[in-house]
Amino acid sequence: GGYLVVCNDVEAFTNHYPTATNYVGDYSGNLDNEGERVTLSRWDGTNWVTEDTIEFNDHGLADGNGPSLELAHPGYARLRDQYTGDWLDSTTTNGTPGVQNSVYVSNALPVVGDVVHIPALPPAGSTVKVSAQCTGRDSDILTSVLLLYRKDAAVQVDWTNTPMYDTGADGDAVAGDGIYTAYLPPYGCPAFQAGDLIEYRVSAMAPEGTRIYPVTNKTGANSSDFSYFFKFGEDTQSDCAFPGEYFTVHMLMTTSNSIALTNDIAVTKAANVDCTFFADATIITSDGEIFQSASVRGRGGTSRNPNFGGYRVELPPGGKVLGMKRFNLNHLNALKQYIGMQTFGATCGKYAFESHLSRVYLNGTLKLPSQGIYMLFEAFDDDMMST
Repeated sequence: GGYLVVCNDVEAFTNHYPTATNYVGDYSGNLDNEGERVTLSRWDGTNWVTEDTIEFNDHGLADGNGPSLELAHPGYARLRDQYTGDWLDSTTTNGTPGVQNSVYVSNALPVVGDVVHIPALPPAGSTVKVSAQCTGRDSDILTSVLLLYRKDAAVQVDWTNTPMYDTGADGDAVAGDGIYTAYLPPYGCPAFQAGDLIEYRVSAMAPEGTRIYPVTNKTGANSSDFSYFFKFGEDTQSDCAFPGEYFTVHMLMTTSNSIALTNDIAVTKAANVDCTFFADATIITSDGEIFQSASVRGRGGTSRNPNFGGYRVELPPGGKVLGMKRFNLNHLNALKQYIGMQTFGATCGKYAFESHLSRVYLNGTLKLPSQGIYMLFEAFDDDMMST
């Protein structure tokens, strides 16, 4: 195969890259800054036939005015629609248009995505189904897929593993569809109890090697390790007049990261500087939505409180809660803030923040600030200004 540059502006491209000759243009469309699917097709005389299709996710240094976003191996572009491959920040100034990507690796490792557990908030003693979409590059068959898991504790224990299957048996729905499945606890193992926080990862092995997911966190988390989470125990909503009265956000992270988040809020408030610790987290809402590899940090000025935040939640690429890909959780006088914002919105329309009342859990502990509720509202950023 060769390389072809699709230009938005041929004149501008050739002025900047005068040695490039393998280009076409002008391309009149555009690409979503947050990521979307790109498909290369050819006309066979009767129909358009798909040659390659790949979804990209814009993140990290490449998000905005940084380096180019490059695919690590062209084989990832031939994966089935549900896989995204590895997109990395270019290591070369101005990218590598028309030639091999700077981040190319010959032995590209397996990719894993769409990791989910059901039910989202499992009752004590129940069984949880964990599934993930896994493949090698070029849809290569994997040697094995393992689910690694452990119960979170202040002093961490070793990982336990159990096989994940794509055989149409052992709880897997459809054989050969690339979706691997396992159940926790595995058959014959003791049930988990209310309050147990489960940390888990997915290990995919191919002839090229093994990779454990999540490999990274694309929302800025700077904790040392990354995992997926769920917690046993039902939300009784005993603090509400009736179940479902308020939207609810569950933030799950390791105990050590929860402590680090609390300490960071206390230290940065005392020093009157911005919070610096971003905790790797799973976000689960009362609507049953699960957002893996999110991040949570402290926010606010003098209102910052180690026990109650506020918090800034960054969702993974493509994720949105109530239409927002990032949001704030304010604890101080939340009812008054909410009434004020709704009044302002009724008066000024589109110039108001999107805002909601919300209950907040951190690792299964219901946070009850001064007015017993949080205000969930959109972050003040370019997205907010554009809408």
